[in-house]
Amino acid sequence: MALIVGDLLRNPMATPDRLAGVLQRTSAEAAEALEWAAECRVGQHPLLVRLKDVWVLSKAAIAVVEGGPDRDALRAKGLLAYRRPAEPKKVVLAWLSAHDRITSGDYAQLSGLTQQGALKHLERLVSEGFLVRGEGRGRNAHFLPGSVAADRR
Repeated sequence: MALIVGDLLRNPMATPDRLAGVLQRTSAEAAEALEWAAECRVGQHPLLVRLKDVWVLSKAAIAVVEGGPDRDALRAKGLLAYRRPAEPKKVVLAWLSAHDRITSGDYAQLSGLTQQGALKHLERLVSEGFLVRGEGRGRNAHFLPGSVAADRR
């Protein structure tokens, strides 16, 4: 559990394939470990929750960590740096390592921003050529890797 939580404090999401390396187990065993971790509780809330096909720390778990006395110390240690990120590209690249596209809703859930704030971050990345806007508007809007992001994947 410590390895899973430690990884999720530093990375916005976990997949069985990526976590297999952290746990030094197979992808199937890592998937089972994530299921077990999701059964753990923070108060009455789960420790982990699914976001589409990946696992993230629950809002309750994040609240416990962010509610501590020194949030700046967390960032200095690289913990939860993906929350309201100064470097949104890192969060987007993490998502794009497991998905073909990202939505403002995905980014909002990973970063802790509002949907509108997430959209602004993603639009800024479009203006930098990091992302390109896919077809669709509103809830169907999504973003694809631009040439800069594709080079980093």
